[in-house]
Amino acid sequence: MCNFLIVDDESFIREYFRSLLEARGHICEEASNQYEAIRKIKKGIQGQGTAFDLILLDHHLDGGQLGIDILRHPDVGLAFAKDRVIVITGDQDEALAEEYAEWGAIGHLLKPLPSESQFWVTIKAALSRLKRIEQQQDWEEAYTLLEELGLLESIDQLREDVRHYSEQYIALKQIHEQLLSDLKHAGGQAADIEKGYEIATKSLNDTLVFSIQSIIPFLHFFKFTNHFWKDVEDLFNKDRLHFFILQSYLKRIHEHPEAQHSRDLSGHHYEYRIGRSYRLYFRPANDDHKTLVLERFGHKNRQDEIISFLQSHNEEPVDWGQFSVSA
Repeated sequence: MCNFLIVDDESFIREYFRSLLEARGHICEEASNQYEAIRKIKKGIQGQGTAFDLILLDHHLDGGQLGIDILRHPDVGLAFAKDRVIVITGDQDEALAEEYAEWGAIGHLLKPLPSESQFWVTIKAALSRLKRIEQQQDWEEAYTLLEELGLLESIDQLREDVRHYSEQYIALKQIHEQLLSDLKHAGGQAADIEKGYEIATKSLNDTLVFSIQSIIPFLHFFKFTNHFWKDVEDLFNKDRLHFFILQSYLKRIHEHPEAQHSRDLSGHHYEYRIGRSYRLYFRPANDDHKTLVLERFGHKNRQDEIISFLQSHNEEPVDWGQFSVSA
């Protein structure tokens, strides 16, 4: 499931694309002009609205507006647009295609309306590329974190964890190097690239040197609930890569809370995007608005379920004095 923004001044085109995407479980929003598109994209970037995975962008909009001007807008920019845009155009202009490619376009839908099969060829290619980019970003995130943690011997509060971090770093380094070798031999073939990531992820999950206790130093900066800890245990057992990515984000949120954009769910609960696929849910502590209570963590596909849970529960944080880790 992905979040799509469909930008086109013709409503029947937006409705056609939306019907195809929603029939396969994707979530869609629409914009009929440049200003509406920029407003929605900006809100998503700031964590105040839908964070879009892919944008179907018409080149020619009403009033002489051009789709590429949306990508050039300072509130959008290449950092967001890269690898996220599919251009809708009737122009088979090579120079135009190259210009959009410079702004991150990864596919084209040619007008008049493409057939359903042609539409899905383009969308599936974009989703496949999106998945590979996500896998690459996730591995880089986890690897960088452990690379940093390998240099923490001088920090007193983490001194006791140095040996453990060192073991994690060595194990991940070996898996990472094998992944790089597999990707090199894949020769750009999408199926082989994806297989390489799957093998690396399985190797990481099967590595016994890792312990769930590695997340404890990061949790000392926060309060957290029993349900959050159960989510962490589930993540550790099923997806070791994102377990380390969660650590990285907790470190980032603690060090630079003002730089992290959160989405207000209800005025009491909030949501952080953790990479492309996961969400961290929290609330301010009652006695200290500078301290966060980590409430839940889960895949974006469980978003509705978790938000419903939060709206019906107000769980107290765990007592550190009674908290113990068995794993």
